[in-house]
Amino acid sequence: LSVHAAATTAAPYNLATATPSSSLPQQSAASSDGLLLPPPPPAASASAADDPFLLIGVISAPNAFARRGMLRSFAEASAGPAGPARRRVATEFVFGDRFYEGEPSVEMQRRLAEEARSHGDIVFVDAREKLPHVGKATEKSAAWWLTAPKRSKARFFCKTDDDSLLHHEHLTAALAAAEAAAIANQKQAGGAH
Repeated sequence: LSVHAAATTAAPYNLATATPSSSLPQQSAASSDGLLLPPPPPAASASAADDPFLLIGVISAPNAFARRGMLRSFAEASAGPAGPARRRVATEFVFGDRFYEGEPSVEMQRRLAEEARSHGDIVFVDAREKLPHVGKATEKSAAWWLTAPKRSKARFFCKTDDDSLLHHEHLTAALAAAEAAAIANQKQAGGAH
């Protein structure tokens, strides 16, 4: 688990390798390596009220459909009571836009495209899937960190993996408390002069 306050600069979201595919749905594209790419993400919202307090990037394998379903259910259950005090959390499931070797099956591509359309929480980044060495998730993670601030004006960003559970209400409460303490300390240090 890695959490950071919002960054101010990042590389743009890269869909330069996307090309239309006649065998796949019109609103999607296939990369030169065969993995489906969704339409470009919307620009970060203009209204601060629409911005999430926390954006979570979940590094996931394309074939981990059941894990993502379980994580969506857990996130909903752990969000806390609805109301004005609830801090909004947005989640993105992160995939590379190509494979190191081989190509995904057409069936997996179709399932992933349907999941992306149904949930709207899948992000493809400029990274490779199925790397054969220890740093296999590092490339996707770095690509997500570079592009997330271009898609969101969240107050905090958090990266995790699809084998970890995050209790949204507890995490946002801890982040809000840490932020409040930092602001109070800053004011106190500023008033001491």
